[in-house]
Amino acid sequence: MPAAVAWAEEAGLSPSPVAQVEAALARERDFVESQFFALLGTLGLETG
Repeated sequence: MPAAVAWAEEAGLSPSPVAQVEAALARERDFVESQFFALLGTLGLETG
């Protein structure tokens, strides 16, 4: 399990399945902010 998923669960959040979190980390985007917000969303944090 990625450390980010473990962190989210310990924080009381409801992260997406590990495969979705890994996919968010693997995506290549032009701006790191887009990838960062996608990762936060998969970890159960609302960013919008």
